[in-house]
Amino acid sequence: MTVPILMYHDIVDGPEVRDEFEVPLARFCEHLDALAAAGWKTAPLSSLRTTGADARTVFLTFDDGFTSFGKMAVPALSARGFHATVFVPSGWVGKPAAWVETGGATPTVMSWPQLRGLDPDQVEVGGHGHSHVALDRLTDDELRAELTGGRRVLAEGIGRPPTLLAYPFGYHTAKVRRAAAEAGYSDACEVGYGLQPSPGARRYALRRLIVRPGMDGPALVRVLEEGQRGQLRQAVGSLLRPAWRVVRQWREPPVRLVPLPSGPDLSR
Repeated sequence: MTVPILMYHDIVDGPEVRDEFEVPLARFCEHLDALAAAGWKTAPLSSLRTTGADARTVFLTFDDGFTSFGKMAVPALSARGFHATVFVPSGWVGKPAAWVETGGATPTVMSWPQLRGLDPDQVEVGGHGHSHVALDRLTDDELRAELTGGRRVLAEGIGRPPTLLAYPFGYHTAKVRRAAAEAGYSDACEVGYGLQPSPGARRYALRRLIVRPGMDGPALVRVLEEGQRGQLRQAVGSLLRPAWRVVRQWREPPVRLVPLPSGPDLSR
């Protein structure tokens, strides 16, 4: 039985979007209302293996922890009694997200006070690496620092250790998955184009469906109801991933890591 794990990034206040990772607030609310009207309920992603067997449960996830999540997504979720999981790169807390290239204003990651102000019964905070870099390009020591060190910084900043991880840019290998488990994460998400095969499958490569700004509420519900849309694209993507990894090694600039602090700066 497939399980829907939806993936969002930035919520914007207005109809104009600059890329496929921005969703207007009105469209996001349309998604939530359509899900509720169709009888779908939400649950924290950490409960996937206990609640995912319910055919009417959808899991909402947000990568990067932008301020728009707290400002716009959380009130919309609260008004409908919905849950969500937000993945935060610990080295960018309170700072503009330098990896985002949209040609406009750079979104900012939530601050430590903003993260601590999230209701843990409604929103769970997960890790997103420390530097927000492609983890499959790192050495063993760098990978350990990004995952183990980043998890420590996030735990100290929000007051509880995160149990969930989302790989930055979605890239992972067997080595990265092992490092995620060794760092203390119970589950990890990739970037996908389909639905999770089952609640207990692929614990360190949970498949998510990217929600595009052009998808309206009824279309989103149809994808969940049909249960299989996007699976072929995901299968093709899995076959091409090793070749694309080789190309990336030479095409992409050197990885720039954010130094790990002895403890997070909780003032920002």
